[in-house]
Amino acid sequence: MNKISEIIHQCHIKAAIFDLDGTIIDNNDYHLESWLISLKNKGVSMTKSFFKEHLSGKTNKDTLEIVFNRKMPADEAIALTLEKEEIYQKIHQPHIKEVSGLTSILNFLRERQIKLAIATSGILTNINFMFDHLPIRQYFEEVVYSADIQRGKPDPEIYLLTAQKLNVASQYCLVFEASIAGITSGQAAGMKVVALTTTNTKEELSEADYIVKDFARLLY
Repeated sequence: MNKISEIIHQCHIKAAIFDLDGTIIDNNDYHLESWLISLKNKGVSMTKSFFKEHLSGKTNKDTLEIVFNRKMPADEAIALTLEKEEIYQKIHQPHIKEVSGLTSILNFLRERQIKLAIATSGILTNINFMFDHLPIRQYFEEVVYSADIQRGKPDPEIYLLTAQKLNVASQYCLVFEASIAGITSGQAAGMKVVALTTTNTKEELSEADYIVKDFARLLY
């Protein structure tokens, strides 16, 4: 029995919910670079360590309010977000690819009638950008994103809402995450969390229920 089968059996899993950034695609370095470029144009500097510790997994509006240290009107946040995401898509497009084993794990779960969804702090333009380059849209019953929620990760709202949309109780949902905020969010929703070490180290992700390098490791 492989690792994912063990988890499904032990936890009675009926649904799997995937974060997007760093989980479906290994893209957080491109997000960081696009933030650095965008913020530099505004006279603001930021380090990679600050991004990983304080911003990874958060919504763009939450990120901007932390960076600028003030509440930000929605129209201003949207304008800055669109500028940053234009940079992100331009630099990431030549390199976009799934995290190793993603399609295999999606097929494995679907064959076992496990419901599938995405729960991401990202925005619709980046979700569509990902789907335009990876042919995986058909796997997911639901896609829940930042516009659907009031409180971003680490708040559990996004995972609770996704479970509700799937009509599956939280304790029977398995979360795949790459950020510390996402682990906290999933566990606060009462779900088991598998963390992938695409963005953070095993030690940094130690609160997760399971830790793997990529999806391929779950199929061994």
